[in-house]
Amino acid sequence: MPYEGMEQIEATGIYPSTLQLFQHIEHQKRYYLALSSAQRGKTSVELYDTLRRSMREDMHIEMEDGSPPLDYEILLSYQLSATVGVIDYWAETGFKYSAEYMAGQLTALVNSRMDHIVFKRN
Repeated sequence: MPYEGMEQIEATGIYPSTLQLFQHIEHQKRYYLALSSAQRGKTSVELYDTLRRSMREDMHIEMEDGSPPLDYEILLSYQLSATVGVIDYWAETGFKYSAEYMAGQLTALVNSRMDHIVFKRN
């Protein structure tokens, strides 16, 4: 447990548990790829469900003061879909990045806010 003895952690400090998740998948990547290709999406759904169960039972996300009100289940769905999506991307690219790099990227994504979107014109 990366946070043993702690009651809470700042959202920007989630790197240790994120790293553990990516390291576990990296160490088991052969099995992850085999299951992913054999079960066509079922592995991602199972990972999502496992993470959701943990997020419901083991912790609670608290938003910054002044944040707009969010339905907690929608928030969980958003966060978990992003996490599983990044893991799926990593697997699709043949695990071309290290677990450390991926954990850093996910941590940055989760803690970043978009500024604006620029439309491409032909």
